[in-house]
Amino acid sequence: LSRTNIDLIGADVKICFNWFVHHEYFDTIKPDHYILPSHQFFGGWHTYDPVFPEGFIEALAQRKHKPRLWFSYYFKEYVESVPELGSYDISYFLFEKPNKQHADQLGWLGLSLYDFLTDNRTGVLTVGVPLAIHLGFEEIVLVGCDSNYTSTKDDYFYNSDQHTSKTTNSESLINTWMPDGPGFECYRIADKALREMGVDFTDATVRGKLTFLKMHSSRNGI
Repeated sequence: LSRTNIDLIGADVKICFNWFVHHEYFDTIKPDHYILPSHQFFGGWHTYDPVFPEGFIEALAQRKHKPRLWFSYYFKEYVESVPELGSYDISYFLFEKPNKQHADQLGWLGLSLYDFLTDNRTGVLTVGVPLAIHLGFEEIVLVGCDSNYTSTKDDYFYNSDQHTSKTTNSESLINTWMPDGPGFECYRIADKALREMGVDFTDATVRGKLTFLKMHSSRNGI
């Protein structure tokens, strides 16, 4: 992601996820929507004591730009108790156990923000794509979505010490993102569904692993 010139993509609306707050040009890129899709970010599923990971609120407070924030409805009470978020527009989506199922096991993925979302193995597909559909997008471009979980932690675009949230154990991540794993199957399901809807779904990720997706034209200039 750090090697990507996002200006070349020419996006009208930008959606970011998780630790994008650490991006050097956060205030220049000015994401419109900032999604925190993972329960791990707050401590895990069904936690009775949700808390933002160390350093997140402080990092967000240092940014001048204020995107719309998106959280699972499960965390609504906690999120609205955090005083530093009082000046942000905040929205919620329905993504909770036991009302979630894996898209790769169902053979389809949920695309409506009015229903419980399916677990598509990555927040980009689980929440980002339904949000894009909700907003009426006719084109969705992925940036930085290489899904290369066989790489090392030091491959983050920011200092790995800043990654203070919980993560799924590495064995599970590697199994999910093997070439024939359920993670890539979710991307294939999404690609098929979006093509049937007439939505252009492309990848602009530098050295991305989603090789079965159509390459975005900006890749020629990145």
